[in-house]
Amino acid sequence: MPFRGAKMAPLVDRLFGKLLRVFLASARRSRKLAELEFRQYRKLEARVSGITPGSPRAGLFRLFLDEPAIRLSLRANCEYRLIDIHELTASDRAFLAAHGLGVEYLSANSSGIWLDRLEDSFQLEFVAAGNLQAVCPWTGKRLASNRSFLYASGQPIYYRFETGERTFYLAVGRDTTGFNKLYMYLAGLDTVIILGDRDWSWLGRHEIDHLRAYLIRNWSAVCRYLARSTAPTPCCFVDTRHFAHHIWNALTGFQKLATSPYHLERLQKLLITAEPMGPIDGIFPELKGKPIVRAQVRDLPRLALKDHLFLFRLGGNKLGDQVLQRLYRVALDNTPGEIVKEAREFGEKYWPILWVTIRTGNRTWVSQAEGIAAIANRLKHKYPGFALVIDGYCLPQDYPSPSYEDAAPVLDKERQVIRTIMGRLGSHIPVKVVAGRPICESLIYARLIDYYLAHHGAIQHKIGWFSKKPGVVHSNRTVLSGRPESHIAFWSQENGVPPRYLDAQWVTDVSGAAERVGSRWQFALDNYDFDHRHAYETLLGLMTAAETGRAPPTRGQSA
Repeated sequence: MPFRGAKMAPLVDRLFGKLLRVFLASARRSRKLAELEFRQYRKLEARVSGITPGSPRAGLFRLFLDEPAIRLSLRANCEYRLIDIHELTASDRAFLAAHGLGVEYLSANSSGIWLDRLEDSFQLEFVAAGNLQAVCPWTGKRLASNRSFLYASGQPIYYRFETGERTFYLAVGRDTTGFNKLYMYLAGLDTVIILGDRDWSWLGRHEIDHLRAYLIRNWSAVCRYLARSTAPTPCCFVDTRHFAHHIWNALTGFQKLATSPYHLERLQKLLITAEPMGPIDGIFPELKGKPIVRAQVRDLPRLALKDHLFLFRLGGNKLGDQVLQRLYRVALDNTPGEIVKEAREFGEKYWPILWVTIRTGNRTWVSQAEGIAAIANRLKHKYPGFALVIDGYCLPQDYPSPSYEDAAPVLDKERQVIRTIMGRLGSHIPVKVVAGRPICESLIYARLIDYYLAHHGAIQHKIGWFSKKPGVVHSNRTVLSGRPESHIAFWSQENGVPPRYLDAQWVTDVSGAAERVGSRWQFALDNYDFDHRHAYETLLGLMTAAETGRAPPTRGQSA
């Protein structure tokens, strides 16, 4: 009977927890209860953060610790003061002076405007020193932190610093920026100090609310983590599952490590939850022999506390040819020989080969199926040797896994688009569909094409990075007429071939983009439409400029 009761305990706990949440959702409508609850959160947080001395005690209140409820309470009762160190107002300066915060000390922690610092490689300091250093905003002294918190995969890492009775957190890690320094959160002052470029460093208060709710909800594990006398184990981790950011921002960091024997020797542990381009130690054989742990993404925050880890990411945002060459080698190794042979024959037999992308959801060309088919039919009429490659969502090397549970609906929608394209194409047009195929296979075909027509975004970066061929990019009016940093992934590549962007005046935006929480580019997600003849004429201009009047060139970079 005890064994049976032990097996029933988790079920009882879940049922009790569900009933408790229903009860609390109703009870929180009482203002007095909501105020009492928030005061308890504050007391617990103050002790966990070291603002109030003594060991935290939650008693029966621990039963009420539910992260979504904590975030709601914080949102209802807290306002954050936001200070951009690069654009201080008179009010900001007065606030800093009143609380003894030195402008020069804060500026010493600034990561600068990251667009001007693409070679920043401060992450290697983690490997060498096993800690992160910062200048204390109150005293100007240099402090070191070897305590890190991660509330969810893909989010910033928060490094905890203590000075006297004050505690502050330094947030590090946004993929596009190469995982650089973002902002400081001053616990007790409800103040955020932006250290980097504002548009990329600060996505909104939800990040701080998530951090605080995580620390409060897991107060017991957090206190044990902080109280241990032994230093945490420095642990590099990789959790970027988006293939383009994985290549551009994560693998570029490992390239720096691979070319620095000093830092490579000092790497103690590697924790991996995402490998969309294949095993990291396969891409970088230099890592062979290093302790590597592969885990589920949902386990990462818990493992960090339980295993007493000091987490950090290696990163960068300058994509060099060395990384691309490594990935192409891995693609060949992981693709069956008959497919490589078929790709080689396809590349040798046809010219010109046009690569087109399909996309569903946000930032989509509404009439893409009809437009792509019309363009292909016209090009086949002009160039008898013409062939088409259709790209879309490609399967990551670590597919399937829980991280890609959202892939199936995308694949289904893209298959519908492809069927429409195929139904409108002339029967004499050779077509290779790499959408829905393993990503390694698509990289092999990317090396064979001559031109491309692509949606703006990661799907264009892949063909632009790996083909180094001219192409035409289309998107909504906001992106096409927008700021240069919206094209950052392309011009941060070494030896890239700049694409030609479709003229914004030819495009009509189509509203209805699905909202993304925390997206700094929500305004740039609209779908759009345009007359396919504009894309055809722009492509034809590229082809005409490249023609030499002789036979198609032999592809020295074919598979």
